[in-house]
Amino acid sequence: MDNLNISQAITYCDLKVIQLINIETNKQMRAEKYGIEKNVSCIGELDGQVSIKVINPSSTNIEYSVQWTHTATTTWTPITLNAQGVFTVTGLEATQNGVVSIRDAANPNCAVSVSYKIGEPTPIVPTIVLMDKVTCYNGGVAKIKVSATGGNAGGYQYKVGLVSGTLGTLQPVTAQVNPYEIVNLSPGTYTLVVQDTKRLYY
Repeated sequence: MDNLNISQAITYCDLKVIQLINIETNKQMRAEKYGIEKNVSCIGELDGQVSIKVINPSSTNIEYSVQWTHTATTTWTPITLNAQGVFTVTGLEATQNGVVSIRDAANPNCAVSVSYKIGEPTPIVPTIVLMDKVTCYNGGVAKIKVSATGGNAGGYQYKVGLVSGTLGTLQPVTAQVNPYEIVNLSPGTYTLVVQDTKRLYY
């Protein structure tokens, strides 16, 4: 009887699966200005505004802080984003290099910042021209023509009164563009107040 030796080479099956992983870009939280800033209405006022849109927030609950020029203190204010991911910061001062910092309320390490500029009106500068001097031919009263530049657009109103007395009522009744004549001024030294449409005055 013959001895039979039967063998077979061992074959290894190399099983592997290739899975593509797509890591999307620009999915981190970021923020940008939404619309244009609202300037302060008068010099020194704190009524400027800026709206900010937060992109890819983890929730609608965020906190923001404003970098003020008059203090180094950082205060975080909680706020809820609207359906478009937008919130508005109010009560801002005029500045050319404002910064609003935004962070996730649940994860303070997730923070971004947005720069903004808030302008303010230029100072009102009045011009006065004496049209009629006081003479015996015009009833002893004078007439002046006033105009102004600066402030907010839309025209001006004026108050005039003797330095030793009180100011008169605003004239004209509604603001108008330059110039405007003020009549029936008796001899004396006067104070002139110029006011624009947003109550900024000189």
